[in-house]
Amino acid sequence: MRRITWGLTVLALASVAGCLSPPPLPVRRDGAIDARADAASRLSVVSLTVLDAHGTEWPERAAPRLPTLVLTFSDTVLSSDDCLLLTRPAGPDLIADLQASPLRVATSARRIAVEAILEGGSLTLTPEAPLAPGSTVTLAIPAWFARRDGSRLGAPFAREIVVSSEARAGARLTDGWPPDGAFAVPTRIPIAALRFDGDVVDLDRAIELRDASGEAVEGRSARAACTDIGWPSGTCAVFRPAAPLRPNTDYALAVHAGTLDATGAPIPLAAVRFVTGSGETPSALGATPSTCGSDERAVDAACVRADDESIALRFSLDAAARIAWQAGSRVGTSVAPRGDVRLVLDHLAASVDFTVSIVATDYFGLEIAFAFMTTTSEPLM
Repeated sequence: MRRITWGLTVLALASVAGCLSPPPLPVRRDGAIDARADAASRLSVVSLTVLDAHGTEWPERAAPRLPTLVLTFSDTVLSSDDCLLLTRPAGPDLIADLQASPLRVATSARRIAVEAILEGGSLTLTPEAPLAPGSTVTLAIPAWFARRDGSRLGAPFAREIVVSSEARAGARLTDGWPPDGAFAVPTRIPIAALRFDGDVVDLDRAIELRDASGEAVEGRSARAACTDIGWPSGTCAVFRPAAPLRPNTDYALAVHAGTLDATGAPIPLAAVRFVTGSGETPSALGATPSTCGSDERAVDAACVRADDESIALRFSLDAAARIAWQAGSRVGTSVAPRGDVRLVLDHLAASVDFTVSIVATDYFGLEIAFAFMTTTSEPLM
């Protein structure tokens, strides 16, 4: 068994497109060997299987974020070096480039870093980093790919893999509370929280709080409803410090090493960072004056733009806050990392009065309520 790791990590991934079938094998014209016999003796791709870290098979067009791609060939192959995992869907330019060596620079730049394991006629490729949900990548093998006796594939092979956007297909850290980069955070915060965009295994032990030296802060973590924090969706966990944090200190709220997603793959290590203040109790959360645009009108501390079917409201708080709002039968939550609150209500009726109620929660868990009364305009012609 040989283990090979490819470099050149590529970050950009593109959207879904259809698979391209390889062009037909070229016909021999020297008359030395019958074309049908020659084609039958060529190296060929027998199968492609997409697995997750548990070894469970997934569809090619709904793959996990960290897939294991298992290629089976008709014979023992010479090397894995020319088997490529590329960003973006396959296209005519790629197929043409796979016909003759060497590859164009533009094609090589699309390579995704993978770990390759070659064993006889079986090749396993695993990306070194999770792929972006909803993206399309291409598994490509050029026509000159050969088996040990030198017989070549003869025609390019290109198969598109679509990464699933479902929560069960993988997870990564997306948001934190306190927000990433926050400063003057009180030392007596009751909770800190992280949000993931997919399912997480053993969420009760998925996060930890560390100080600038890397020392873990004593406390306990637990699963939480994202809407209780302020995020409308996702998978969330909270950390409750056992004692006040140190003043004027850098902290990192991080994914615990070894945390797995639902496919069994490790969640990429990441953290949100914040800095505590002097430890003094800050003043109560409040609104700051807003300057309204020409198409807005001032409603108390807020700026409102309304037409006959929508209302857009914005105002500013003097610190980060977690937001819960209600307008008629509609409710929602959000997080304002810098204190900027924006709310858009659409599909409304014309000439209707609305009261928008907003409750903002500060770092201490203290709440302050706001109410803004506005009206949609008369029907526009």
